[in-house]
Amino acid sequence: MSVSGRAHFDLWDGGVAPELGVTAAELAENLDRIEKVYAHASDTRAEIAKSELRTLADILRRQVPEICRLTARLESRRPESDLQPLVDRVDDELEKWRVRQVG
Repeated sequence: MSVSGRAHFDLWDGGVAPELGVTAAELAENLDRIEKVYAHASDTRAEIAKSELRTLADILRRQVPEICRLTARLESRRPESDLQPLVDRVDDELEKWRVRQVG
């Protein structure tokens, strides 16, 4: 979850901000500030993304895993989500398991 890759990730502004206790405008401002700080970082993209996330967590006074769980939960509820096929498969497997348990 890179801050700089958030443009296509409307979930940040629409659903996550209130869950994090900030407005969409406050979250966008924080994300823009973080992006500027790390714009010229020389580390790998993965390490920069991790640093950006840790910085966001510090600003919001949250733990990184908490932000990740929240984001994943909200993202998995979106029908157009990239996670939706995984969510559907898990649901299917759980239903099969339940049927086996009853039968």
